Formats: sequence, C-alpha cells, structure tokens
Amino acid sequence: MGMNSFAPFIKINGCFIAQNVIPPESRFAKTIRIFNYPIPVGMERDLLMIPGVAESDIRSSLLKGELLHKLLAKEIKIVCSDIDLLQFNEAHKAFLKAGGIGKGLEITSQQLDPSISIPGNVDPYKRNIDIRLLGDVDDSNTVFTIPQGIFLYDVDHKVLVYRNGVKQSFLDDFFIAESGGPGTGYDRIIMNTPPQTLPSPIDVMTADYYTAT
Repeated sequence: MGMNSFAPFIKINGCFIAQNVIPPESRFAKTIRIFNYPIPVGMERDLLMIPGVAESDIRSSLLKGELLHKLLAKEIKIVCSDIDLLQFNEAHKAFLKAGGIGKGLEITSQQLDPSISIPGNVDPYKRNIDIRLLGDVDDSNTVFTIPQGIFLYDVDHKVLVYRNGVKQSFLDDFFIAESGGPGTGYDRIIMNTPPQTLPSPIDVMTADYYTAT
C-alpha cells in the first residue's frame, strides 16, 4: 500500500505507521482521521511525521485515545513501529501485538543485563547506570555533564536521562551536545526546562549511558 500523499517521506527517527484497513467495498469505507490528519482507505501514514506529534502522544493515545478506539474498531493496523511502548499489562500487550505492533513492548534479558551477550555480537562498550549528572540545580541552569569523558549516541547506544527517577523524553525534554564542537564526542545533556529547587528537595538529575571501556 502507498503512503498518504499528504504525508512527508523524509524520515527523522523511528516509525509508527498506521494503515486504514476498512475494506473498500464495505458500506463503512471512509477516510479516517488520526491526530486530525486524514488516512484514505488502503493508505498509510507515519504518525511520527505529523507536525507536533511525539512518541508520548502515541503512547497516550494507545492507552485511552483515538488510536485505541480505532484499533478496537478494526479500522487500522500498525504496519511499522519501533518506538518504546514498554508494557507491564499483559492483556494490553497482547492487544497491541494483535494490532500489528511487535517491537518495544517488553524488556529483553540483554537490556536488563548488558553482560548477557548475543553470540557473535559482543558489545565492547561499558554501560554506566544511574550516574549523577554534574551541573547546578538553581531554577535557571539547563546544562549538565557526565562526570568524565564522553558518551556514545547511536542506533544501539542511547543515553537515558532521569529527573527525580522519572525518565525524560529525548528532544521533548532534553537534547545532547558536544562541548568541544562537532566530532569531539557528546558530553552535555541540555534540558528544555531547568531543574527546580522548589518544592524541596531539589531535583536530582541522573543518566544511564555507554562509554568506551
């Protein structure tokens, strides 16, 4: 099936593609709308390419929004999804799998314990877990760094940032930078909003990341 002609084709990161699967011969055949964008019968749309739509919006909609209702009504199926949709509810996980989502629904043993290696695919990098970030928490500072060195950021090695133990969303809540300039390596985490001192205790910034061993 082709992509909706209204949708852009340049990929930035990830995918979450919904297809309108209402049979064209059905008397209920119609163009459906998700996040207020149309998907004609038989066509597809990458919802992550809709301006202003983030992974968090998709997760929320799958739990209690229009994506949930359209999957229940069998108006759509998901033909591509590689975003984090970690599920602890077995019934909802089975529902999402039935809707076409196969990735991002559970943590694998490799993710829980990086010392468990996949044969023939040994990761030479060290995972640093729950590391306190350096930087002033003063209601205005947004720049934080790891204690030393640089961290990796690629397809297989992500940095996870936590504010008081709550996972932050990349780009929505923070982005990363190279203090020494392009090509010198990532060492900065820049928050979109400054951590706060009130109400006490002050916000605590930590991160999980990979470094060269």
